[in-house]
Amino acid sequence: FSPRRGLILAAVRGRHLLGFSLTYAVDAAAYHDRVYVAGQGLANKVPVCLFHAFATLVSRRPQVEELMHGVHVRDDEGLCEFKRRIGLVVTPLPARAWFAGGLDGLLRRARPQQYYRVTGRG
Repeated sequence: FSPRRGLILAAVRGRHLLGFSLTYAVDAAAYHDRVYVAGQGLANKVPVCLFHAFATLVSRRPQVEELMHGVHVRDDEGLCEFKRRIGLVVTPLPARAWFAGGLDGLLRRARPQQYYRVTGRG
């Protein structure tokens, strides 16, 4: 498959695909959007290698000022720790969400991760 825009980065060992990522840039921001890695790729630190390749490529573009590595998933502690170790920080973006009376609290209790993704608030 071929994205209409962006770049696919892949990690290959011999004839085996260990993982790949989908990346693109918009204005001053570069997005390491989706990362797919096989079990063998995790053991070989492929996510770090793909991010490093991505960061190296976009560092050559003077107009790129920010890197984004997917969305913040609070309940995936392994992913959060990985992002902290490579120097990424969570930057809240302004968002406005409105829920019909009472649904705000109900959604916050029933589906806290989805509520966080929509509102940016815990």
